[in-house]
Amino acid sequence: VTFQMRQVAVDENYQGKQIGTTIVKHSEEFAISNGIQKIILHAREVAVPFYLNLGYKKIGEQFVEIGLPHWMMEKRLENN
Repeated sequence: VTFQMRQVAVDENYQGKQIGTTIVKHSEEFAISNGIQKIILHAREVAVPFYLNLGYKKIGEQFVEIGLPHWMMEKRLENN
């Protein structure tokens, strides 16, 4: 079963304060507690390093969405 994160963003004034990481980690915990095995998302090019740092992997080729370069990314979840 797959969970898709959509439209995740943190205002530039609040970036670097662990808000985005907290949102993603909470989403992962929610997914795991509901039997989800994988999270997928479309990451803007500038957000790819953030997601790579959290264990996500790029899938396929870069594509354009809403006029901006994006990558499909995924992370397989493990029940702890």
